[in-house]
Amino acid sequence: MTKILPLLAVLLSTGLAQAADLPSRGLPASVLAPESVVTSPSWAGFYAGLNFGAVRADALEGRGYWIDKAGTYVTIGGSGRSGGASGGFQFGYNAQMNQIVYGVELDALLNFVDVNGLAAQYDIKNNVASDRLKSRTNIPALTSLRGRLGYVVGQTLFYVTGGPTVGLIRREVTQVDDNKDYQWLAAGERNSFSKTRLGWTAGAGVEYQMTGALSLRAQYLFTGLGRPAFHYVGYPYGVIDQGDQHIRLYQSAVSLGVNYKFGQ
Repeated sequence: MTKILPLLAVLLSTGLAQAADLPSRGLPASVLAPESVVTSPSWAGFYAGLNFGAVRADALEGRGYWIDKAGTYVTIGGSGRSGGASGGFQFGYNAQMNQIVYGVELDALLNFVDVNGLAAQYDIKNNVASDRLKSRTNIPALTSLRGRLGYVVGQTLFYVTGGPTVGLIRREVTQVDDNKDYQWLAAGERNSFSKTRLGWTAGAGVEYQMTGALSLRAQYLFTGLGRPAFHYVGYPYGVIDQGDQHIRLYQSAVSLGVNYKFGQ
């Protein structure tokens, strides 16, 4: 018995040493502790948000024509440009395929900017220029329905956007007394107009996803409302007359905004 115990101890220590030298037969380390996989954040879903920024409006005073028994008149005008502020809200939906994001957005904006201009009537038949007409034009409200197409890089979405827009246009003209014999309106008299016009909007932006639900964005939009016509009624030479003048309207807007994505 005294000889067996030492022999067992030697065998046991030899077996343990050999077992330590054998390769591990467990699961690979890569399976036990997999590497983290980096994926693009999800932009898919409905969202809503607010925006505010700066706007620049341009009104190009176009030519207008009047014809009556007294003569034929043409409006000669320049262009006006002014800057102001804008703000509004947006609501949209995004779909996502890998790093490509596409969707649609509806927005509504209020603009706080007036464009002032001057124009004069010219009587072609009698070769007489009128006293000037002072104008004030603004686009107080705009709404657009735009498509969006973008590409995701990390937490950032770069996109382009465009679509139809509807704008409310307000215009007011006042007769200036330049001490000439020919005035289209009575001195100090005003004609006011308001109409809705269909146009288009295009632009681009960048949006950064702070969390799964909140994102910040910067955006530029250019809007064109075509050449709406405004109808005047006046009394040149004491005879009632009327005619149309076309005004070409543009607007550029740069805005900052925040969006909240639902379902997060």
